[in-house]
Amino acid sequence: MGLETAAFGFLNSGCANSLYDAVLPVITVDAVNTSLLAAVGIAVLLVGAASRSRAAFGLALRVLVTAVLAVALGELIASHGLKPWVGRLRPPLVLPPDQLRVLVGVGRHASFPSSHAVNTFAVMTALSLGYPRQRVWFLGYAALIAFSRVYVGVHWPTDVLFGMVLGMALAWALWRAGGQLAVRREIERG
Repeated sequence: MGLETAAFGFLNSGCANSLYDAVLPVITVDAVNTSLLAAVGIAVLLVGAASRSRAAFGLALRVLVTAVLAVALGELIASHGLKPWVGRLRPPLVLPPDQLRVLVGVGRHASFPSSHAVNTFAVMTALSLGYPRQRVWFLGYAALIAFSRVYVGVHWPTDVLFGMVLGMALAWALWRAGGQLAVRREIERG
């Protein structure tokens, strides 16, 4: 755990500054992050509907279905499977108080993996697959949320790294499955 503790210390305390202290505890709150993700989803659907193009609306719908299914599976796997099974304690429950900064409330559940990272990367990966020109913004936001979880002191770096991979993998697999279903439908029509 030495390397992980050192990485945690760097991200939690070594990167500390007043801007991060003001912004990251706000955006990492579950209600704020969830609201932002929902707002982006609604905006995508509205833009798709407003375009009056079946293809644009279909793409928006595919992105949203992928995102919702990926989050649902991510919650099932992370919160109801891995967290209780692994049972990893959060940093404030392991480290002495003088070795970390805790800027938000510490969750009741185990630490591994970070559900915030799973869910945010699931949604933002789905959006990136549908709208690749905006990929840097979508994945940049997801990375910011993942970083925030360590910065505010409630997750280990590997909690968020695994959450990132899991969220991205779920979204990608569901996107591919949706594409296969669309191809199969076209073949059956054709």
